[in-house]
Amino acid sequence: MLNRFYIVDDFYGDPDKLVKVALDSPKTDISRGLYAGVTSENHYLNEAHREFFKDLLHEPSIDWATNLTGRIRFSQANDSYKQLIHPDLGSNTKWAGFIYLSKNHPSIEGTAFWKHLRTGLEELPRTDESLVNHGWLSIQDVQNFLETDGIDESLWKKTFSVPYKYNRLVLFRPWLFHAPGPSFGSTLESSRMIQTFFLGN
Repeated sequence: MLNRFYIVDDFYGDPDKLVKVALDSPKTDISRGLYAGVTSENHYLNEAHREFFKDLLHEPSIDWATNLTGRIRFSQANDSYKQLIHPDLGSNTKWAGFIYLSKNHPSIEGTAFWKHLRTGLEELPRTDESLVNHGWLSIQDVQNFLETDGIDESLWKKTFSVPYKYNRLVLFRPWLFHAPGPSFGSTLESSRMIQTFFLGN
């Protein structure tokens, strides 16, 4: 069976330095309102990241599967969003994940994983045939599902959650249905900060 999760604490030697640089950098709403908050325009990646992920995942090579890899997202308590429970749909992505970067954070979930009650699905089907069997004939059908059922937690059962912890890396299979924990803070400096990773090879 494929490994589904990796959790690594104390990822960076000096996460505060990265946070300061990201706070001072330009921001963008690259998700166009799908997810809460804004994202750094810059990517904070180097070859040390690549080598770490190769060793951890036992992969001969690692690529950055989307242009969101290495960016930092800032999500404040009142930020709006269109999607909550979702998979990561990039076809080249084998692993998705985050590093939690808010030092002063409430005691909350960092990421939760979910099972859809009506279909029994814990992950997005990965073949066209299986998608059709569940009534999804196109990516737009999936998006519509995520923007309706995906924002109503009463239609799901939570199966597993990872607590938010400063400087913790969480990696998981991107097709799993998952959702971020609560946003918090009233400024960028006090907000929920994560660095996002989408890995292929």
